[in-house]
Amino acid sequence: MKQSFSFRSLVLLVGLLISSVLTSEAAAPVVSSIKHETPSQQTTVIQFDQSLSGSTVKADWSIFVNGFAVTGANFTAIATNLVAGRVTINFNLFGVAGLGHVGGETYLKPGEVLTIAFTNPGTLKDGATGLLNATSFAATP
Repeated sequence: MKQSFSFRSLVLLVGLLISSVLTSEAAAPVVSSIKHETPSQQTTVIQFDQSLSGSTVKADWSIFVNGFAVTGANFTAIATNLVAGRVTINFNLFGVAGLGHVGGETYLKPGEVLTIAFTNPGTLKDGATGLLNATSFAATP
């Protein structure tokens, strides 16, 4: 009888430990850095603080330069490296209404303010458990 009680106690203890580790270690992914340092001035890299799972599409992201929206064909691509927790956004600023970029001025010019916003519809999650949604944000690199 006593041996059965010890086995149940051990199973309960192991279960509590596993539950404690999962709940205390798991946290929703948050942005740790946003970098806009490429020679082309048309690429921004958003780094989350952990690996990601799921997916993200252009519709989840908004780009603004000096308050003017970069939309349609000007928001050219989004690429992900979910294992590394990285999302890369490419854009072209020529013809964005209100900016006054002419000719080949497809890049962010000195003094212009870039803002990136992410609204997670629940498809981009943490890479460890796949249960926690990545945190939505709006920020300027």
